[in-house]
Amino acid sequence: LNEREKGFRPSVVSDTYLSEVKSAEEALRSLSGWTELCEAVPIEVRFLCSVGDSLVAMAFGSWQEADMEKKLQGLDWEVTFDAQGVPQLPVETLL
Repeated sequence: LNEREKGFRPSVVSDTYLSEVKSAEEALRSLSGWTELCEAVPIEVRFLCSVGDSLVAMAFGSWQEADMEKKLQGLDWEVTFDAQGVPQLPVETLL
């Protein structure tokens, strides 16, 4: 069998790895220098300082039940990619 047929998962992207990266991102954002840097960038890109645009933000998204209007359109859940959710999405879903 080739790698794809074996259910190949790149070793760099694993549940453990994403948890470690999440901790590193949280530590980085807690640094005073990070806060100072983020206050100095244009307002249009400050959202990249808060949660940022990362696989971790998606993996640990916060789920909430959709409102009735959206449910009527077939959407039962909404997710905010904020790195605050638990549990983590499975790596297979992210990839």
